[in-house]
Amino acid sequence: MLPSTGNSGGPLINLAGQVVGINSMKLASDNSGTSVEGMGFAIPSNEVVTIINQLIKNGKIVRPALGIKYVDLSEVSKTQQKSILKLPTSVENGVVVMTTPGSSTPAGKAGIKKYDVITALGGKKISTDSTLRDLLYKYSVGDTVAVTYYHNGKMKTEKVKLTETTSQLNSNN
Repeated sequence: MLPSTGNSGGPLINLAGQVVGINSMKLASDNSGTSVEGMGFAIPSNEVVTIINQLIKNGKIVRPALGIKYVDLSEVSKTQQKSILKLPTSVENGVVVMTTPGSSTPAGKAGIKKYDVITALGGKKISTDSTLRDLLYKYSVGDTVAVTYYHNGKMKTEKVKLTETTSQLNSNN
């Protein structure tokens, strides 16, 4: 692929002239008065097509959700991981459920509770909070996925039927 050359918002093309992404932003540094191109970020073209098709069909973007708020496990001290979360020391990655899931949410229906630590989705390990989101968005609303989590130090796996994002759930009540 050709690098982005100062075109924030335009197409990202490969050597064959095919659009492979849409440039969304760039980071540039200024060293001694000389502007130097830094890193460019782009949205993959297949993701753009998916979003456009959803907007045309539904008038909005519909994403699957577990119905929880969470933080990366790395944001919780080792002491709290042991005392509050009761995690085995072998668990180093995952996300901590920070609110009690409502009984009508996918997580709540599966028995997931506040302070549970989700470590895998669909059999794929969660390394950071963004990994959970990325894995989740590979599914569709209505899909059923296995969620592996720790509750009071014990590993559990439950099947969860995904619904729309939490904000969409709240707006429908």
